[in-house]
Amino acid sequence: GSVVFSVSAPGTHASLKIYDVAGKLVETVFEGTLDGTRMLTWDASAVAAGVYFYYFVTPAHTASGRVVIIR
Repeated sequence: GSVVFSVSAPGTHASLKIYDVAGKLVETVFEGTLDGTRMLTWDASAVAAGVYFYYFVTPAHTASGRVVIIR
């Protein structure tokens, strides 16, 4: 399955990273300059069921949250 994030920070360097409960980086979904609002997709089919955390970071803002993968 996939998890889709809608993000907006036009003209700004941004990153969207996924971490496991131990704090280990699972995947960098996006890192670069956003050109407007984008849909970023994390293909979670290769990870085990469990709890993961996302961090969307720009120079001016950080957003984070929890994603639960159920199989």
